[in-house]
Amino acid sequence: MRMFVVSHRPAPTPPGPLYSVIAVGGASLPGAALRDDSGENIAARNRQYCELTATYWIWKNTSDDAVGLCHYRRYFNLVPTELHSYALLTVPTLDRANAALLGDPRQARTIARLLGQYDLIVPRALYQANSIGDDYLRSHGRDEWHEFLRQLDALYGADGHSLRDETRFYGNNMLICRREIFDLYATQLFQVIDAVYAAIGERPDAPGARYQAGRYPGYLAERFMSAFVNANRLKHFEAQVIHFERM
Repeated sequence: MRMFVVSHRPAPTPPGPLYSVIAVGGASLPGAALRDDSGENIAARNRQYCELTATYWIWKNTSDDAVGLCHYRRYFNLVPTELHSYALLTVPTLDRANAALLGDPRQARTIARLLGQYDLIVPRALYQANSIGDDYLRSHGRDEWHEFLRQLDALYGADGHSLRDETRFYGNNMLICRREIFDLYATQLFQVIDAVYAAIGERPDAPGARYQAGRYPGYLAERFMSAFVNANRLKHFEAQVIHFERM
C-alpha cells in the first residue's frame, strides 16, 4: 500500500512509510524521488490535466497492490477525532499535531481493513443543490460538459452513469483502492477525459480567475468519480479530508 502525495511545490509531508511524494509540473522537490515526467507519462499536459498527470504516471509506472492519491494540501484522515464528522476539515497548516495524526500507524491499518470491505475509499461526498452538472455549469464551460456527457454515454450507456441527476460530488481527484480497481478507474477515466480534450482542445486561462478554463480536464475528472462509482456499482467508503490553508 502506498499513498502518493501530488505536489508542484516544496511542502512538508506527514512522517512515516505510507506517503511518497510525486513531483508534477516540472517541479524539482527536495526528497521527491518520483516525477510525473519520467517513464511513460503525459507530463506535458499538466497545465490542463492538473494532478491527473500523476494519476497517469502511477497507473503506467507502478505495481503497488493498493494505491492512494492525495495532495500536498489535502489528505485523507481515517483516524477519528473530535471533528471527524466534518466532510472537509480546514486547518491552518501541517503542524506537529496534524503531522502526528496523518502519520499515525492507525491510518494504514484502517485503510487495509476498509479495503477488505469496500472497493474504494473516496472523499466524503459534498451534495449539490440540484445536480453535479448544474454546479459545473455555474463555474465552467458548457461545451466541455456536454462533450463529457456524450463520452460517458458512449462508455457506460445513457442510463448507466446517472450523472445528469447525480448530486453527490467527490472532489479533489482523490481515492484509495486496490490495484485492480485503480487500473479500472484509470482506464475508464483517461478514455473519457482524453476524448473530451481531443474534441474541445486547449482553453486559455484568465489571470486571477478562481477557476482557470484551461484546466477543465482536471475539473471534469472530479465529476467523473461519481459516474465511475455509479456505473461500476462499487461499494465505497467516504472518508474525511483534511485541507491545509498554508503549506
